[in-house]
Amino acid sequence: MTVLAPPVLPDAPEAVVPRAALLLYACERRLIATAHPLAATRSGRAAIGAGRPLSRRELHEWLAALAGEGRRAVAAWLPPEVLAFEEDALIWWRPARRAPMWFRVGGRTCGFRVPWPPLAFVARRQSLWYAALTANARPKPGAALCHAPLMNVEVG
Repeated sequence: MTVLAPPVLPDAPEAVVPRAALLLYACERRLIATAHPLAATRSGRAAIGAGRPLSRRELHEWLAALAGEGRRAVAAWLPPEVLAFEEDALIWWRPARRAPMWFRVGGRTCGFRVPWPPLAFVARRQSLWYAALTANARPKPGAALCHAPLMNVEVG
C-alpha cells in the first residue's frame, strides 16, 4: 500500500483564510452541492455551519475560481422569440394570432379557433408563468404586462 504525503501548499503572500465548505451529495444519480459558512469555535478552530443548496451557476463559479479561471461567456444564436435566458430559466414571447384554444368538458376535449393576445412566458425549473403584452411587438425591458385571459391553465 502506497502512503502519500499531504500536498504542500504554495507560499501565499497573504494569510490563508477559510471562506466556506463545499459538500457534494449523491442523490438518485445526481450530484447536489451545498455551501456551508465557517465560524470560529471558542478554541479557535473552524466549525462548519448549516449549508444551503448551490445553483448550477454558483457551483460553476466556485469551480472556475478553484481552477483559476474567470467566468467564460458562451455565445449562442437565439431565435427572435427568445427574450432572455440563463442556466435555469428561459423567457420568450409569442405575437398575437388566431389559434385553437382547447377545453375539457365532462371528459371530452374540444377546441375552438380564437384570437390570442401577444403573450410573454417564463419557464424556470418546474414552473411556467405567463402574461399578456400590451403591444403586438417584441417587448423591451420594462414593457407593461397584463393578466392573460386564460382559464384554468394546466401546465405539466
